[in-house]
Amino acid sequence: PREESLSTGWALDPDRFAGAIRIVAGSWLAFLIWIYIDPPGHAGFVSLAIAMGVAMAKSPQLSVSAVFLPVLLGCLFASSLYLFVMPHLVGFVQLGTMIFVATFAITYLCSTPKRGLMRSMMLIYFIVIISIDNQQTYSFSQAANTTLEALLTVALLVVCAYIPYNRQPEKMFLRMLHRFFRQAGFLVSPPTLGLKSTMVVVRWWEKLRSRNDLLAIPDQLGTWGAMVDQRENMGDSSEQLPVLATRLHMLGHRLQELIEARRNPQGQFLVDELQGEVQDWRFKMQKIFQSLAKDPAAFNQKTIQTEMDRQLTGLEVRIKETMSKATEGQISDRDSENFYRLLGAYRGVSEAIVAYTGIAGTINWSPWYEERF
Repeated sequence: PREESLSTGWALDPDRFAGAIRIVAGSWLAFLIWIYIDPPGHAGFVSLAIAMGVAMAKSPQLSVSAVFLPVLLGCLFASSLYLFVMPHLVGFVQLGTMIFVATFAITYLCSTPKRGLMRSMMLIYFIVIISIDNQQTYSFSQAANTTLEALLTVALLVVCAYIPYNRQPEKMFLRMLHRFFRQAGFLVSPPTLGLKSTMVVVRWWEKLRSRNDLLAIPDQLGTWGAMVDQRENMGDSSEQLPVLATRLHMLGHRLQELIEARRNPQGQFLVDELQGEVQDWRFKMQKIFQSLAKDPAAFNQKTIQTEMDRQLTGLEVRIKETMSKATEGQISDRDSENFYRLLGAYRGVSEAIVAYTGIAGTINWSPWYEERF
């Protein structure tokens, strides 16, 4: 029998949906603050909060709390130029020189990828505060109000950053790692462990989302891993995180190959004879993925290697026995090719799991679960 087609397509992304929730929550909080407190900037405070919320939702790996100091320094720097330098400038040449020097200093000091959001915020508030116009006027209250508006906006976004869950890099890394293995366990689970037959559409949609996660999560883990505070969480094993993400990327592709191999039609004789062994392998893999979803270092590499070898060796022995007792015409060349392709996919998934456990076992995961503020 041939399993249902599982082509990639549209599926709900939980991380993007959480970003939309943060934007909506921030918009409502900003609107309520405007109504009941009337902060500096008035209605502009709401617009600024929404704009910054949308910008940061596109880069969820960037820390919001780390923006406080850059925004404050950027506002003070721009206010100093606005109040003490710009009144003495004459002509566009001097103004252009000042803008070039200030912009170059900000981009040079914040040139690293981790400071990308800081660089953007400082440039934004530099342009906002200097307020270049044909009829230039200077007001201390304008600079002070803009600074207060900026800091209040960042404070609001810091609060919204914990909606609907904690987005600290190490917590997000664990969250996505757990989700990857939950989805992997769902994809390898035997059909009898899935949803009821009356919910075929729901099961298809869940499979589609799981498959998309297998493609996307390893790349996202690489980005989140670069943001983790290595001194507090990793010690001297900081180089293991990119390797771990690479191992998961390999595992995701091996699972994709398994899904594609399962779509090929299998001979009925082979299915009847080997269904029990194949189901045992899927049960075993499901339990392994469920354990890894709870603890990323649940297995020792040598232990899992021995178990995988035993499982695959037993399956290969049964295949040889089945092939030897098959009569002429029961197994076609096409059936043999498809089944051995499926066996190769099983071996690829098993080897990828062994490779992952070898890296995961070298990481001290205990500090990752500690709460930090």
